[in-house]
Amino acid sequence: MPGRIGFVREKARKILKAAGQIVVPVDLEKVCVFLGFHYIEVKNFPASLSALCIEQESKKYAAVNASHHLHRKRFSLAHELGHSVLGHTRSYGREDVTIDNPPEAADLTKNNAIEEAEANEFAGELLVPLAQLKKHFLKTPDIGVLATLFNVSAEVITIRLIATRAL
Repeated sequence: MPGRIGFVREKARKILKAAGQIVVPVDLEKVCVFLGFHYIEVKNFPASLSALCIEQESKKYAAVNASHHLHRKRFSLAHELGHSVLGHTRSYGREDVTIDNPPEAADLTKNNAIEEAEANEFAGELLVPLAQLKKHFLKTPDIGVLATLFNVSAEVITIRLIATRAL
């Protein structure tokens, strides 16, 4: 993976430790609070928008689309938190983006591929920490059981196992 894989993973690990998230599944609401975000679920987000981290009226919000599946909400939020803590510049194609005026699919600009890969890696490490994955994989290599334990999709577990060579 291009980018700063070691840095990104270590950043996620430090945040988990500092936020007191040492067991799985990770409580993303507590991570949000630790990072200074107000966690909210928004019913009127367009279907194309899964999550959004935004500063509005001097407050930081970590918002997810209330209509999306729990696993999608968790990964999308962790991904957006990754962009935020890694210092990535987010552009929505217009300046007036707010919680009540979220970006539509047409507003979303193509993001830097390296930043997207880093945000995905951050989300993976945040939700499925390598040390915990190895520990639980030794107990059971069953993808479904692991997905339930970490409260993520089977796809996320599979990607983490392949990416971290835990298999």
